[in-house]
Amino acid sequence: MSESNKKPLDWYENRANEIINNPDGSVTYVFDEPPIEGEEHPTSSTTISKEDMERALKNPAHLV
Repeated sequence: MSESNKKPLDWYENRANEIINNPDGSVTYVFDEPPIEGEEHPTSSTTISKEDMERALKNPAHLV
């Protein structure tokens, strides 16, 4: 992801409809998306690595 698309961790926490803690220590955030013709419940997701999660938890200003 480019630097311009990165956001603080609380942005993901506040907007995600589902948060999945993965076995490798990464976290996946799932978001509802606007309806698309032919899709019943469109979603998108982003996964943040364990390393980025650790940095963001120590420093809330860290962008992930």
